[in-house]
Amino acid sequence: MTLDETIKRTEELAELNENQARVYKEQGDTMGYLSYEECAKEHRRLAEWLIELKAYKDARPTSRWSRQTDTYHDYYECENCGIGVGLDDVRNYCPDCGAKMEEDAECRL
Repeated sequence: MTLDETIKRTEELAELNENQARVYKEQGDTMGYLSYEECAKEHRRLAEWLIELKAYKDARPTSRWSRQTDTYHDYYECENCGIGVGLDDVRNYCPDCGAKMEEDAECRL
């Protein structure tokens, strides 16, 4: 499940819980109303946090891994901050500056 799908599903669950809370309120069931109302609030809060996380991830700078060689070994270096990582430690983001790495033919993420 992607982050966008998770946001959408969380918002759907909040709406379902809000609708159910209204039904219980109309029936005069205070406990049912409060239970579903609280659940709806929690799902709305979670959706807000997920949207904030998505904005943070989307705002990250982008960079590339460039392959380097020294006397003893090969490694990849972040073009944004210069940190070096081993060939087995390459990720789709830089662990130091957080830059989102673009995929290229030389380095498959």
